[in-house]
Amino acid sequence: MGTPTPSGPGKFSERTDKAVSEANRDLPNAGYGEQAQYQSDQQGMPSQAPSAPAPDFASIFGNPAAGVIGLGEGTQQPDTPVTAGADAGAGQLGP
Repeated sequence: MGTPTPSGPGKFSERTDKAVSEANRDLPNAGYGEQAQYQSDQQGMPSQAPSAPAPDFASIFGNPAAGVIGLGEGTQQPDTPVTAGADAGAGQLGP
């Protein structure tokens, strides 16, 4: 017995999501009345679909391109050496 190989692409692939949904269909080792309660709870569960569309990135965080500094632009921190924060070099100058 060796390690099982993963399924191949295309027509050789095997779905794995069906096994999870089948496993969640029944409650294993259920006590008296728990299986019926579990089944009724499963029937009454609301849909996982969102009720409203999700907000877009720009409305939450603003324009992400506004903070981008081009490669040809001057430095924004002229008193900080390029090795600041690295494990070598001058490091942070001053307090």
